[in-house]
Amino acid sequence: MRQLNILYAALALGQLIFFVVASQIGGISPELHEMFRYIVPAVLVGAVLGASFLYMNRMTSIKPDQSLSKKLDGYRMANMLRWACLESGAMFSLVGYFLTGNVWYAYLFAAAFLPFIINRPTLDKCMSQLPLTDREKLILQQDTPF
Repeated sequence: MRQLNILYAALALGQLIFFVVASQIGGISPELHEMFRYIVPAVLVGAVLGASFLYMNRMTSIKPDQSLSKKLDGYRMANMLRWACLESGAMFSLVGYFLTGNVWYAYLFAAAFLPFIINRPTLDKCMSQLPLTDREKLILQQDTPF
């Protein structure tokens, strides 16, 4: 589970670094605002809905009779899919901000980054979302430094 937290932190940090870069250098092509005005919100909505759909689809494929390692692998994959979708929407809004310099896209990035922050992996979330036995929960609590 530590690897999942490291991956999450790297993805979050990458988005924040790109936000800083976009805010310092942005405004290369302000005329692109008219094109991005409708595309970016549509991509964000699709990314958030896609993230939720892919996560739920992947989580329902995890069966209670699987081994703990298989369950954890499925959980990792479900989270990685969700984060990839959320990050793609956030990064697309940052591209709009970078190219146009319009602060509207920074606000859209903040709106897209919020679900990413909310979906930070924790041991409690893992144990509540996976179909674990009491023994498996005990193993996770004892062996997994989150």
